[in-house]
Amino acid sequence: MSLLKEKHILYSLITFLILLVVTLVVMGWSMGYRFNWREKSLNSTGMIAFNSLPVGAKVSLDGEVASVTNGSVSGIVPGKHHVQLIKDGYTPWEKDIEVFPQLVTEVNALLIPISSRIEPLISGGARYPVLSPSRGRLVYFTQNGKYPGIWGLSLTGQPFLNIFKTSASPLIKDIPTVKFSNGEELIWSPQEDELLVKMNDSGYFLIDLRSSDYQATSSSEPTIARWEETLLKKRAAFVENLKIPEYLIPMASDSDTLWSPNEQRFLYVKQDDDYIEYRVANFEQPLAVGGQQEYVSLRLHKDTDLAVNWYSDSNHLILVSYDEVGQTGTIELIEIDGSNRSEVYSGNMSSSAVYSNPSGDRLIFLASFKNNTVPDLYTISLR
Repeated sequence: MSLLKEKHILYSLITFLILLVVTLVVMGWSMGYRFNWREKSLNSTGMIAFNSLPVGAKVSLDGEVASVTNGSVSGIVPGKHHVQLIKDGYTPWEKDIEVFPQLVTEVNALLIPISSRIEPLISGGARYPVLSPSRGRLVYFTQNGKYPGIWGLSLTGQPFLNIFKTSASPLIKDIPTVKFSNGEELIWSPQEDELLVKMNDSGYFLIDLRSSDYQATSSSEPTIARWEETLLKKRAAFVENLKIPEYLIPMASDSDTLWSPNEQRFLYVKQDDDYIEYRVANFEQPLAVGGQQEYVSLRLHKDTDLAVNWYSDSNHLILVSYDEVGQTGTIELIEIDGSNRSEVYSGNMSSSAVYSNPSGDRLIFLASFKNNTVPDLYTISLR
């Protein structure tokens, strides 16, 4: 074999070995392996993907600026790391995040404005606003001068903006013999095709929302029983398809259980002699990296008066403290794992009922900002 051929083979072999080493290094790097020069060892690392709403928050990892949302940081040593997200005009977000070898842990942060914008949603007054089971509509009593009665409001689509572009419309108007606007309570049917109106303890109206026909009844019990039977059948079939621990099945199947908007979690209460815990059972499939099947969201003294409801993203709860005498209250958001409890609003309120619209960019509440005026529906902007 000639010397030229031997050199060619040698060069090809060296080139092959270099390419092999580079390929292995790139593959190892992409899989999260990093060489620790101090310990002279090859260690497996993890990654964190940082997402926030709104985007553009500065990311601090263990006290060091690391990225900007939405972005990611790789080569992180497995274990607990402190993450902080900061954006001008918003409450800082922070949490201890567990990083796992060769896995990507997602951080999805909802940033709460320090000063939220309050806007009127309707005019003409509202009482007893109630959200539909699908969270897409709101109904309420109103003594609006032109069309007093029961009104409905769509919470989806572009019309949901303000009093000048609202999609509110009368569902059923007062008539000389029936003042629907004087009712005391509104109850949705599970299918959202009927509405039960309580006028007083012995007088009810059942409204067919498809035809606007109504009929009087002296008791709510037959209607509520019929609705509950429908709901329990639907809930039982739904629960059967989920991998729910035996001890949680009765709560999961209960008609009063608050399921999250994405129907992958539900809120339940556990209490002892002195304290009450709000817990979230999580059946998300597949379970997110670092996710848990059960969270303790809140632990409060049993005498604490607090209304708890789901926020639209299914990752947060709405907390409402309400003083009926003073007609004031405080609205907060908290993550289901109990972290990042943030005040959204504190001031005039006329009810403990607070809802989010489906997109989550607004909260809806009832308030009066002038003396001796009827309350109206207002929105709190979160974007």
